[in-house]
Amino acid sequence: SFPTRRSSDLMINCPPARLYQTIAGVRYTLFTWVRYLLVDDSERVIGYVMPELDKNTLSLAPFMYPNEAKNLTDYQKSINYRVQLCANICALMADLHAQHHAFIDFKEDNIRLLPEPNHNEYSGFIISFIDCDDYLIRSRTGQIFPCQVLSNEIGSPEFQQHKDPTKLDEYHDRFALAIQLFKILNYGVHPFSFLAIS
Repeated sequence: SFPTRRSSDLMINCPPARLYQTIAGVRYTLFTWVRYLLVDDSERVIGYVMPELDKNTLSLAPFMYPNEAKNLTDYQKSINYRVQLCANICALMADLHAQHHAFIDFKEDNIRLLPEPNHNEYSGFIISFIDCDDYLIRSRTGQIFPCQVLSNEIGSPEFQQHKDPTKLDEYHDRFALAIQLFKILNYGVHPFSFLAIS
């Protein structure tokens, strides 16, 4: 979807505190956040500019599905690293919520991993959130530009009540975050994959 002029202006003026992280002289994008608007001669918005991610980014798939983990190091496969990965995802989510914005469509495809620059067996990944042009954006005065899309897999109890992603906020993010953290720590198993029989 294409953000409105007002929501794009708000994104430009109210980004998360850390849009980038520099490690060993290399700058990594943490959020693919709208940074500039493109306008025509009549000042009509015709596009926007967002940071480009490195082409070597990975999905969360190696941490979700054991058959895709063959290229991970033993360290990256360990529970210690998985906990670290979860902590880094939580830190980015906290940065987003600190500005009163919300991710909403927090599916694994919208989380990207960038390899750290020190290529040794203990190197990990830098987290990047993408698809930021479709987040819930909230102004400092409380005006809301809601998210329009949501993947069914992460529908919170709030979503189940009304089936309307435009009514969701950071409470939904907390539910979706818990789902993703559970899956990372349990090799892709969804917490609702099993039902108690007694």
